[in-house]
Amino acid sequence: MEFLREIARNAWVQYDYSRRLEESLDVLKTEMQELSSQQTDIIIALNTANVVHGKKTKAEVSLWLENVEKVKSTVTKIEEVYGELGRDFSLPRVALGKHVVKKIEEVVKLKEKGRFSEGLLADLLPESGSIPTTKLVGRMTAGRNLEQIWESLMDEEVRTIGVYGMGGVGKTTIMTHIFNKIQSSGILGTAIWMTVSNDSSIERLQKGIARAINLDLSDEEDEMRRKMKLFNALKREKKFVIILDDMWKLFPLEKIGIPEGDAYKVVVTTRSKNVCRGMKCQKKFEVEVLSREEAWELFKEMLGADVVLSPEVEQIAKLVTEECGGLPLGIITVASAMREKDDVREWRNALEELKCSTMEIEGMDDQIRMLF
Repeated sequence: MEFLREIARNAWVQYDYSRRLEESLDVLKTEMQELSSQQTDIIIALNTANVVHGKKTKAEVSLWLENVEKVKSTVTKIEEVYGELGRDFSLPRVALGKHVVKKIEEVVKLKEKGRFSEGLLADLLPESGSIPTTKLVGRMTAGRNLEQIWESLMDEEVRTIGVYGMGGVGKTTIMTHIFNKIQSSGILGTAIWMTVSNDSSIERLQKGIARAINLDLSDEEDEMRRKMKLFNALKREKKFVIILDDMWKLFPLEKIGIPEGDAYKVVVTTRSKNVCRGMKCQKKFEVEVLSREEAWELFKEMLGADVVLSPEVEQIAKLVTEECGGLPLGIITVASAMREKDDVREWRNALEELKCSTMEIEGMDDQIRMLF
C-alpha cells in the first residue's frame, strides 16, 4: 500500500507541475522584471564611475551581472519552449514546469545577492604614480577651486586644509588633480591618498596610510603601537601630503599618528563644514555647484557629442538639467539614464519624476551611494 501511495504522490506532483505551469511562468516573469530593474540601476551606477577615482568594479559585481545575463537568456528560451507546447498534460510540460520552479528560486537568490551592501566598487589606488582621473567639470568653478587649494598647499604656514561641499559636487575630482600635480612636481614630497568613507575606523586609516609608505601594520592589533610605528615612519619622510577623502566624522590627526610640522600637510574633503572645523583646518574651501551654462555643457557632453535633440526635447532637457542643481554627479547620473532617448514623453516623465522626488537634489548621490 505504501508503494502505491508513493506512486500516487509522484503522479500528483507531476500533474501539478503541468497544471501550474502558466502560474509559475507569471511568477518568473515578475521576478525577472524586478531583477532586470535591479540590473539597470547597477549599470547606471557603474556608468557614473568615471567620476569616482581610485576604484574598480568588484569582481563579485561583474560575476553577478554575467549571471543575470545568463538567466535572462535562459528565461527567453523557456518562453520559446512554452510557446511550442500545448496546454494539455504532457511530460514536456512537466519537465518545463520543474525547470521554471528552479529558475524562480535562482532569480530570487540573484536578487538577494544583488543588494551589494558593501558597495559596487573596490579600491584600486596605485602605490605610486598618478591616479586615473577625468577632466575638471566646469573650468571656471572647479579651476578656481583647484588653484586656491594649490596655493594654500604651497603656503608654508598652512598645514591643514578643508575642502567641503555637497555630495556629488566634484570634491574628489579636484583632489585627484591635486594629487597628480603633487606626484608630478615632487615639490611637496610624498603624496598619500586615503578614502575615509562613513564606516572608517582609526585602525583602517592607520593601516591604509602605512601601506602607502611600505610600513606593515597588518599584524599589529594594539592601536597605540600602530600609532607609534606610523608616527615614527612618517617622521622619516622629509615631506608628505595626506589626502583624507570623503570624511564623515572627526579623526584627530594625533590619534592616527600623523605628526605635526610645516613639512607635513593634510587635506580633508567632506560634505560638512563642521568636520573641517573639528579637524582644525586652517584653510577651508567650499566647492560650489556648476553655473547654469557649465551644467548644460556637461549634460550635453554626457548625452553624447553626436546627439542632436529636437527643439522640444532640448527645452525639456534644459529643465531636467536645472533640476540637478548644478551637481556634476547628479547631472552625469541623469544624463546617463536619458542617453539615446528621443521620445518627448520619456523626457517629460523624467522631468516630472525629478520635480516630484521627495529627496532634495543634494541627496541624489544617495541613489548611487553603493559606488562608494
